[in-house]
Amino acid sequence: YGLASTVTVPSNITIYGMDAVIYPLKSVGTMFHVKGASNVTFTGFHLSNSKDVALTQMILFENSKNCNLINFAALSVKNTSKAAIVINSGSSGINFRYCSFSAPENSGSNTVILHSGSNSTIHDCYFTHGTIGVHFSGGKNNKIYATHFDWFTTTALKFTNTSSAAMNHAISNCYFDINYLVALFDFSSTYNASVTMNCNTFRADGNVISQGQLPPVIRIKNGTNLSFTANVFEHPKAFVLEGSTTNVKIIGNASKGNLIASGSTASCTIENNAIRG
Repeated sequence: YGLASTVTVPSNITIYGMDAVIYPLKSVGTMFHVKGASNVTFTGFHLSNSKDVALTQMILFENSKNCNLINFAALSVKNTSKAAIVINSGSSGINFRYCSFSAPENSGSNTVILHSGSNSTIHDCYFTHGTIGVHFSGGKNNKIYATHFDWFTTTALKFTNTSSAAMNHAISNCYFDINYLVALFDFSSTYNASVTMNCNTFRADGNVISQGQLPPVIRIKNGTNLSFTANVFEHPKAFVLEGSTTNVKIIGNASKGNLIASGSTASCTIENNAIRG
């Protein structure tokens, strides 16, 4: 189905797709705009920008709450100036379950999800290709679990501090496979992030390693109150700590090489980790 203009979605609406594919016919800016709405569900269909028209985002959740994307896919995610899915700071409870997001390899696409809202969950989903998987630019109490991130050329997860409040985000039981970075905590100044990453598996990009380039799995700049426990690092480098990064807990992880590739570990707790290889 070709979309010629933005669809504004009101409250208490479920859109069923029966495996249909919807694509923009022209530069509509936003394909679906959920504005000030609640109890909206997208399920059973795909969004695709296979014609490569210029978009701002595929779906925008603006000041909306308690919305769901279930058995939903965004394919050929490219040429979006913000992201495929944008969730603004006034939104909460935007939940993803059994979703798939992909971009053509080396498409130069941007972020899949740009998230500054709160109280959302992403679980049992698959993200592949593109530059950034999920960018948390604020918000609080968001969770990602049981999700697979694959082949992101910048980082699978990015955290920036556009909000002064602690994020309190939790990432657990996920599989990160062949990403340039797993997580980039890129804070402009000392920031109490309060993010936890537990029971995840981090697998390196073998092509990058074979070329002698060894980016860390996790890069932290100016972050405090971060916790990493019971993760597996299949990579010669685990952490790079930069700037005023303090109070990082790295406990009970297994690493294939250097647990701390570089940076100061002052005021950090590093204990009961297994180093092998």
